[in-house]
Amino acid sequence: MLLISQAEQSTLEILLADAVMQSIRLSPGKEQFAFIGQCLLAHVESTPPPTVDEKKVRATNPSRSELNAELKEIANVLSRKLNATRGQSAPIRALAEALVGDGPKPEVPPPAPLAVPSTLPSPPKPRPAATTKKLLKSLPSSKQMISRNSTPETISKMNVASWTESFMATDPRKQLYELFQPGTEPSALEQAIWAQMGGQTASSYFTVWRPTSYDAIRLMMEGKATGKSLNVKGKSAKKGKLSGLVPFLQISDAAHKDKLPTSPATAVLRLYFKSPESRDAAQSKLEEVRQQMAARSSVAKAAIAAHDAEEAVLDESALTRHLMTLRTELLEGAAAQITTLEESGYGLEIGERLFVQVYIQQADISHPPGWETGRPSEPDYMDLNLQSARKVDPLHPRVVIFQFDDQAALNPRGLLVAYEVSRGSV
Repeated sequence: MLLISQAEQSTLEILLADAVMQSIRLSPGKEQFAFIGQCLLAHVESTPPPTVDEKKVRATNPSRSELNAELKEIANVLSRKLNATRGQSAPIRALAEALVGDGPKPEVPPPAPLAVPSTLPSPPKPRPAATTKKLLKSLPSSKQMISRNSTPETISKMNVASWTESFMATDPRKQLYELFQPGTEPSALEQAIWAQMGGQTASSYFTVWRPTSYDAIRLMMEGKATGKSLNVKGKSAKKGKLSGLVPFLQISDAAHKDKLPTSPATAVLRLYFKSPESRDAAQSKLEEVRQQMAARSSVAKAAIAAHDAEEAVLDESALTRHLMTLRTELLEGAAAQITTLEESGYGLEIGERLFVQVYIQQADISHPPGWETGRPSEPDYMDLNLQSARKVDPLHPRVVIFQFDDQAALNPRGLLVAYEVSRGSV
């Protein structure tokens, strides 16, 4: 990747977007890229920007599919040119010259560095540039551009503005607001170009917004969490260590354990941990309980079979007890095994009945200090979380369980609702 500073990246984003929008009027090919390169050179050399030659404007407007194909091709070419100019001391000039022509270019000394007063913080270290697709689709709202003649005061103000805008760009509320703006495509750049060239009537949306806690918004902006879809019905925590997240356990009253429906014998869940040590500790306990459940189920099966064959007569209470054992502890199919997920995370695939026994029925589900959620105990929401975790829908990310507590792998209060990005990764 091309290493450029944060200021250069912001400038390049704006320059490329403006240049690409104008170049679309030209026929696709070298003329488009030469025009984009001339726009970049004009900025570097502080000369007036070029204008599109009306004699070279294409005769007919492209269709939507043709326009999308052209934009993708422009993005691919720009990406290749960026990578080809790796290590250049003047990256914007190097990119511009690469676009204008393929012939050798005379060495041009890099522009003088900007004078930064000692009172300002050190400039950011060079970092990899974003891909061209990202540059074209995430434009900052400010149209100011940094030039070699900018004063230190101007640079300071622009850095503050850029820093502030970076927060706005990651705010999920802003992203949703922009996504549902009237338009024909989700890309702001494509919308603007299509509107200029007389595209079809834009569509509009009606959206309904629900309250979201500041903790939840902060976690999403930091990239530590994601918004829940309609396949997750559980309520998020209002306070405590899990504030802003969705606890998997939605009950805290021991009396509500008996109100949970019976899990299917073949249902499986995926449970992830922060470390292999936590996973192994949980697996040891789960395996112990699994063997106990299997033994009790075998005894119950044999007793009921003997009773049905009239080899042994069970009284009503004994028969009921054995039937309840099979109803709650019998594991069948994949649920009868504990599978370790090794691909990229620390996970286990276990039977839902086994999970319920270890993390709910045999556990203390009350709220210890620091793990309060600010929510009442709701058996119905607990059942909905179990339904979400057992369901596999190829059209949506799988709902899994994540152990937030890295000190106690069996802590039921630390369990969170999560999405599986790929098998073995949350």
